[in-house]
Amino acid sequence: MALSGVASHFFLMLPFDALNGSGGNLLLWSAFVMMALVITTQHVLLRRHKELRSLQVQLEQQVQVMETILSTSPDHFYMFDKDGRFIYASRAGLETLGLQKSDIIGKTEQELGFPPELIEQHKQRRESVFATGKTLKGDITLQTKDGVRYHAYSLIPIPDACGNVRVVVAISRDVTERKQAEEELKQYRHRLEELVALRTAELVAINKQLNQEIVERQKAELAWRESEQQLLAIAANLPGSVYRAVLHPDGAVTLPFISEGVQAILGLCPAEAIANPSALSKSVHPDDRAGLGELLSVSSQTCQPLNHEFRIITPSGDVKWVQNIAHFQRVENGNLMVDGVTLDITERKQAEQELQRQTRYQQLLAEITLRIRESLKIEVILQTTVTELQQLLQADRVLFYRLLPNRNGQVVAEAVVPGWQSLLGQVLVDHCLEGEYLRQYRDEIHAWSDVEQAGFQRCHLEMLQRFSIRANLIVPIFLKDQLWGMLFVHQCSAPRQWNSFDIELLRQLTNQLSIALAQAELLEQETRYAQELARSNAELEQFAYVASHDLQEPLRTLTSYAKLFSRRYSEQVDTKGNRFLQYIMEEALRMQALINDLLWYSRVGRQIQSFAPCNCATVFDGVVEHLQEAIHDSGATVTRSELPTVIADETQMVQLFQNLIGNAIKYRSQESPIIQVAAVRQGEQWLFWVRDNGIGIAPKYAERIFLIFQRLHAQEEYPGTGIGLAIAAKIVERHGGRIWVESELGQGATFYFTIPD
Repeated sequence: MALSGVASHFFLMLPFDALNGSGGNLLLWSAFVMMALVITTQHVLLRRHKELRSLQVQLEQQVQVMETILSTSPDHFYMFDKDGRFIYASRAGLETLGLQKSDIIGKTEQELGFPPELIEQHKQRRESVFATGKTLKGDITLQTKDGVRYHAYSLIPIPDACGNVRVVVAISRDVTERKQAEEELKQYRHRLEELVALRTAELVAINKQLNQEIVERQKAELAWRESEQQLLAIAANLPGSVYRAVLHPDGAVTLPFISEGVQAILGLCPAEAIANPSALSKSVHPDDRAGLGELLSVSSQTCQPLNHEFRIITPSGDVKWVQNIAHFQRVENGNLMVDGVTLDITERKQAEQELQRQTRYQQLLAEITLRIRESLKIEVILQTTVTELQQLLQADRVLFYRLLPNRNGQVVAEAVVPGWQSLLGQVLVDHCLEGEYLRQYRDEIHAWSDVEQAGFQRCHLEMLQRFSIRANLIVPIFLKDQLWGMLFVHQCSAPRQWNSFDIELLRQLTNQLSIALAQAELLEQETRYAQELARSNAELEQFAYVASHDLQEPLRTLTSYAKLFSRRYSEQVDTKGNRFLQYIMEEALRMQALINDLLWYSRVGRQIQSFAPCNCATVFDGVVEHLQEAIHDSGATVTRSELPTVIADETQMVQLFQNLIGNAIKYRSQESPIIQVAAVRQGEQWLFWVRDNGIGIAPKYAERIFLIFQRLHAQEEYPGTGIGLAIAAKIVERHGGRIWVESELGQGATFYFTIPD
């Protein structure tokens, strides 16, 4: 109602005499007029309030739409004023910086403790955007609480109605894991709610000041337009395509909004997509439609978020991988509103597939290498390699071409698909593979996808055609820096493009193969050496046995005649002659001992193994009793600890203990000999030792003393044949153990030996 109408209404309601009455009546009339004015003012304010509220509802609806859309984005958002202060930061951005909203809003990077160099970089970029009014894009590496993250950023100027840039929006996309941006959009929604609250407060102030109504209303409209421009700018610069779809109960689909990103992904402009929503569903790869349909069905029923990767086919026929992140909300009339973002992840998928392929190649390489190493026979190594390679590379033929001394070559191993010619065993004689022409293959891998287009010499091409070779890959194989041969991989059915992973796999494999061939050759040499050594040792043992046995008879004759001569003619020979005769008899006895020791030495290796439980304590006691005279004469003390029962040849164990204890008595010092024998278990064997306080042995002779006929002292100092320790060593070796000595000259010696349990 107009002001004049309200006033007239109240005027007509007054008594007539109030118009011409006394001053009291005039005062009453004035009061009614004032009441009318107040009521009229309230009515106007109420109407303005409703208009502002309607404007606020429109603003909130637009904000709600854009907030919902941005909630599906995995990117980070920041807003800066010209002073470099944060006026907005998304939750994802706050998490990346490790800060709270109360810590960052209204503050500069310097106040937040950012690194100086990072502050300067950010300042220069923002100033450039404020100055030029142009969007600035680039890449940046950030150190976050979770480690180093890689981001692609965009600095977007947001102009006001007059075209002046007052705010810069920073969009940061985490390209490392493509994190979702729902939480940061929630933060943005809170900020917008604060802005709406601020606008509401301003509208209350407008209600109090009617003369400012038009100005405040313009401010609200300007804020609405700026917010809309900001959200549209953000959506336009987001990677991928942001959309809102509505699923109706009858199965129809409408598309109220979709961003410009759909053009880059699917090749459709937003208008085309909105007009024909079915084009989007039809673009899904046929093999992926069933799986995507099941997930959409579940999300439609439960309103659970959807995050799924699948393939699409563009109108041009290109196949792309996309990631769809969507949120579902049931609205009025049973409709289902879907807000989401679709990201092009083709490059990431290709990288993942290539990584999986490389991993598979490395696993197969390890398996082939292991199978090669399991056998050290060259023939097995080569055949295993070609068989595994043919299956791995899906090649028609894989073979080893080994160079012969005459510079020709022979196929020594092959795996070929049935239906193609086998070259196994063939000696390939071709002038194209001789001389300088062959040398080009020594230093690097050669690969030809189509031999007919490779420009080969005619003779070489004819040879390849004779064997139906269309694609060829040649890898040189070296053995001790010499070209051993070559590995050939053939594709016979059609040309083939060899990729870098095929070549790198063969390079690594041939390196391992070279090592395996060297080891196999070394094993063959060692085997031949071992066989030759065993044959030589057998001949030596046979010789020692025969020689010592054949020497027994003449030596017994010599000894008998010497004794007979001594009995019959000792009185007829002078003192010097008797001394000579004594020398003959002593040397004959020493030679007899030497021959007996030689027989013992030869028998150790010739005897048939007759191992049985042997009580070493009983053996020790028997040896001590046998050496009792030597122990008494030397004043020796011989003791033992608990000795075990082992599986051994008891006769040889007696000889072993007797030789070691006897040596300890013989090579005594000025002090009375003290000899200790003990044993201790070590895993699956027993460790024995014989320790004495004798003259000791210099460490440099620690190995020499176990060799036959190796003596460290003259016969006059310590009599003996020099075979005792050699016999002891051979006995221990026959039982599968080892023997050694630890000693210092003049400080006694400890002889150790092991016997398996």
